[in-house]
Amino acid sequence: MSIDKEVNFKDLAMIFAALLSDGSIQKNRIASFTNKDIELIKAFKNSYKSFFHLSEDKFKGNWNKSEFENKIMTIKIHSKEIVNFLLNFSKFKHNPTRNKGIKIYPVAHIPEMIFNGNKKLKYVFLKMYASCDGCIEVSIRYPRSAKKYDVIGNVVFACENPTLNLDLFNLLKSLAYTPIRDVKRVRLTRIKDIIKFENECGFIEGCKIFKSGHGAHFYNEEKNKILKLLVYLLKAGIPKNLSKVFRSHDNKNQIKKYLIFLLDEIKKGEKLPKIKFKQGKTTLNIEEKKWILSKKLFRKNIKSNKKYILPATKILKHFKKKFKKNIDVTTIYWYWTRFRK
Repeated sequence: MSIDKEVNFKDLAMIFAALLSDGSIQKNRIASFTNKDIELIKAFKNSYKSFFHLSEDKFKGNWNKSEFENKIMTIKIHSKEIVNFLLNFSKFKHNPTRNKGIKIYPVAHIPEMIFNGNKKLKYVFLKMYASCDGCIEVSIRYPRSAKKYDVIGNVVFACENPTLNLDLFNLLKSLAYTPIRDVKRVRLTRIKDIIKFENECGFIEGCKIFKSGHGAHFYNEEKNKILKLLVYLLKAGIPKNLSKVFRSHDNKNQIKKYLIFLLDEIKKGEKLPKIKFKQGKTTLNIEEKKWILSKKLFRKNIKSNKKYILPATKILKHFKKKFKKNIDVTTIYWYWTRFRK
């Protein structure tokens, strides 16, 4: 094994992220990485090859066989010396074992080198991890209080290992994000966080969505393009002729067609329509804006992560009584996500 004195820590961060997401260490001598996306297989291979100065014949597995294209591919490297080096940073055991049907997760941590590294190094790790075990959720909803369609979304880091889940949460917080975590994933839900993630991190170029969950997902589409679509929708909203309609399957399908149209424009490199809609936002004056952004008010009325759903009727009633003016939920959410500290 050969490592330069001036180590490329970015390659090492990529390797760490790959092994902690879709990779593993086996028998203390084999490092393997499994994924459907050939772009991620190549990214792992190139980082491994660059950092450890390996020749092409050292990489084993089915990753370079045409019959496995768009199927699960595995790339393996047999080297006890390299594995011993990697184990100095983490055990890289994150998958559960089962005992009488109960999942038992090993303790897994993001290496301290990443936490202690600079901003760029943290983003290299997050970019690879999100590309492997992350996704963008885009969902069409119809809030009863607003009585119109809108589009929401999240950037998701999937992780069921409790200690690794917490590490991802803390790593995002160290970069001034406001993540939300549950037992299966860590999410970026705030509009400013999603925009920041697109500008400063994003995904490995060319990697695609190969998993589907709830909401309007885009299977086999590039993650960066879906992220760009989501950011545009969060900034612009959707046209009034599509949003301010009654709830029906046909009307929802019209919005889906609009999203597909926007995605096609992104894929062709075309400029998207200028932002006009702002999701039904009503412009507020300085006094009204100050009232909406009151921290005390929101601490009192908003609980958990349901910041604009649970207390919406109370806030709307208070606002109407104070300012003799009607606003809707999307106005509250728009001001709250953009201006509240």
